[in-house]
Amino acid sequence: FTLVEILVVIIILSIISGVTLIAFGDFGQSRQAQLSAEQFKQYIELIEERALLQMATFEVYVTQKGYKTRQLINHTTWLEPRQHLFKWHVFPKASHVSWPDEAASSYRILINATGETTPFTLFFGTATAPRLLTLKGRNNGQIDLYDA
Repeated sequence: FTLVEILVVIIILSIISGVTLIAFGDFGQSRQAQLSAEQFKQYIELIEERALLQMATFEVYVTQKGYKTRQLINHTTWLEPRQHLFKWHVFPKASHVSWPDEAASSYRILINATGETTPFTLFFGTATAPRLLTLKGRNNGQIDLYDA
């Protein structure tokens, strides 16, 4: 084969694979929203386990840009622990996160040492479809993620 023939075959394969990805794969904004929701769900479950192990109360503070965790110290003060787990986590720019009270600029989820959480509902989506997925937490610590 000549170099030109090999290049033509590579170009044809590139075009076919590109069309296939566009037709069958959703790797765009809605996929990022789904991954954000799944990651946030796993993060809450991890904080629930951490609260049980440390016998401590935690607060997950959520904004539309991201979330962080604070720990209640001496029943009076919220402090941000220094561990890497509790750092500020940023949602992808394509993701849109909201909650039922749209007037509020932030949302707080409390997790206590018995594994109980404040009931919460968060919506994950995109700018054009802001409620693709619903993440619902119950007071017993169970978290469900489903299509809105």
